[in-house]
Amino acid sequence: MILKKAAKNLEFEEAAKLRDRIKYLRDKLVGN
Repeated sequence: MILKKAAKNLEFEEAAKLRDRIKYLRDKLVGN
């Protein structure tokens, strides 16, 4: 159970990091 929760947290953090990177790249492309 604890392992499952840890995996879920890791997935969530990876997704958040990816989202931030995409947002950063998109802002650079748009030129804002």
